[in-house]
Amino acid sequence: MKQEFIQMLKEARGTPQEWAIIMEMVDMLEDDDEFKRMAELYKGMAEYNGQYLSQKEASRIVDAFINYDGTRGARWQPTILFSAVESLGGKREVKGEYSCWALYAVMNLMSSDYGGVLSTIAQGETYAKVCYMMAVAFFNDRDRKQGVREYFGLM
Repeated sequence: MKQEFIQMLKEARGTPQEWAIIMEMVDMLEDDDEFKRMAELYKGMAEYNGQYLSQKEASRIVDAFINYDGTRGARWQPTILFSAVESLGGKREVKGEYSCWALYAVMNLMSSDYGGVLSTIAQGETYAKVCYMMAVAFFNDRDRKQGVREYFGLM
């Protein structure tokens, strides 16, 4: 049912029905926590040009990774990853480009999918820096037709 509903929303984009569906969904929100979560999502999507993930979304995505070596989950935990990015001269988030949680998910994605190759040419800080640079390139790829949310199946 969820996928059917998502398909209906996609088909309703830009129509009066889209607004009616959205307003009905707002009426269904039960409490302030749900409104807060939706407001944060909307604000994040606007501030980061769609390259936004919440902490909960990013954690759920990364926890599901099956890494190149057969292990599961994150290579780096958030505090370690953000600290490493900053110590390497990187930016953990850039308004209009990517949020910190999108960076967390995509850096771990780069390690998960390409770590086997990357580890043959880079180790330690260099490995982390290459994953960071690949993640930023992912966000800035001009011919990529989908944002991070679509890439990870959230839209």
